Amino acid sequence: MDPFVNIQRQREIAAEIIALHDRLSSGFLDESLSSEEIANRLADQIEAEIRLGLLAEELAELVIALDEWRSKGGYDPYQPGANEPRSPEAR
Repeated sequence: MDPFVNIQRQREIAAEIIALHDRLSSGFLDESLSSEEIANRLADQIEAEIRLGLLAEELAELVIALDEWRSKGGYDPYQPGANEPRSPEAR
């Protein structure tokens, strides 16, 4: 596992989760919408909620993987000059 790639992916997921949350929290329905527009918005909301669940699962897996990496002797990617694992088992 490359902890730098892991952390970068965590950042990407976090940004997407925030964007999805904002989208889901924005005004959803108003009385001027047609039935078709309401149906489309409901479908979009369902799709966003499914995506949110998938992102949450992936983020949890990345956090656990990075924690396991560190607990098994992997280098701290936040330490200055950290760019190589300290031990072969940590790879």
